Amino acid sequence: MQSATFSNFQKFSNPDNVSQSYNIRFFSNPYDGFDYSGIIDFRISIQYFADDQMQQPINFIKGSAFIGFASLNNYDGKHIEFARAINGTPISLAGSTVTAHSDGWLYADNDNLNGNISWMDPQTGKVTNNAWDNISAGTYVGAGMAEVSGNNLDVEFRSTEIRPNTGLYVWSLLNTDIPATVYTDPQAYTINEVIHYQYADGKQVQPDYTKTLTYHRTGYKGVNGHITYDQFVPQNFPSVDSPKIDGYTADQTTVAEIPNIMPKVENGNVVKTPDYVRTVVYRQTQQAQVIYRDVNNSNNPTILDQDSLTGIAGEPIVDSNVNTKVTNFENRGYVLKNNGFSTDTAYDNDVSKTQTFYIDFVHGTQPITPTTPGTPGQPINPNDPNSPNTQTVLIKTV
Repeated sequence: MQSATFSNFQKFSNPDNVSQSYNIRFFSNPYDGFDYSGIIDFRISIQYFADDQMQQPINFIKGSAFIGFASLNNYDGKHIEFARAINGTPISLAGSTVTAHSDGWLYADNDNLNGNISWMDPQTGKVTNNAWDNISAGTYVGAGMAEVSGNNLDVEFRSTEIRPNTGLYVWSLLNTDIPATVYTDPQAYTINEVIHYQYADGKQVQPDYTKTLTYHRTGYKGVNGHITYDQFVPQNFPSVDSPKIDGYTADQTTVAEIPNIMPKVENGNVVKTPDYVRTVVYRQTQQAQVIYRDVNNSNNPTILDQDSLTGIAGEPIVDSNVNTKVTNFENRGYVLKNNGFSTDTAYDNDVSKTQTFYIDFVHGTQPITPTTPGTPGQPINPNDPNSPNTQTVLIKTV
């Protein structure tokens, strides 16, 4: 049980001398609070009892008793609602728009009604723009607390002036429940990535690449103090280009991205996540070449074309140009004599020399006889766009 005495009323100053009514209205359930109009300041002296006969007053011990003030509105910075425990210590709630001020008053410094206020529903963990003052889950958004002691609790409410007869009532809520609030875990959690850069023998090429992801988690704290945490927000380790080292080839040109990383939680506890460790291996770059030759005059070969290739010892030598170039030379009338390049050839371990492969051609011939005279004006090599045309040659016999 409790008793409450209202006193020290200050009416709205009425410079326009407009008729004004002054009211305090109590809800049928006192727990739902009260509202007032035409009054800008008043006090309430409250005493709590342990029995229905109000014979056993409760004496609150410092550090164990708190009183809550809710629905403290700031409308466009013009109408501001204040509350305080006169002999208490004000306390701000996490996520609330109301802050504790050094003079003991609790109020919102900025507009918390006229606009979209984003707030987290402590029951679902979801952010919403719904009108917090009309939803029980949003109570904390306009609320503050005060630590109190003793067997008499004196509180004070006030608001900035309200113009007469606007129909605006200030709703106030005073209770002993601590509203559910947004909770932020003070512990920061980290996950590390390490990329080693090494030669084939394990020696370090250059210092490791390191990156750390930092996580904070939030949740809601219920009126019983139980905390329910939200899931961590996942982050990514971005892709990393491997440094270029002269004379060496990395086995990974780019170390791939690792997406959707977040700390692991087991039985409600965050467990240490092992570092993500990856290694880029550098091997000496080997040189190879494929030379296309005209060997019709074997004593004086003519180089027709050349491919320069690089790779790593032990890996296959790949030249995607060979088949196309052989076909092109054959279309021009060359005949393949020798293909010294094999697709199962690998780079060797000798960096002092360039592996060389020869693909040799000789000249093809197209006999012209009385029975196979060819067609005048048609290309000698039809698949070669630059081929000369067949000509008619008149040979006279004497």
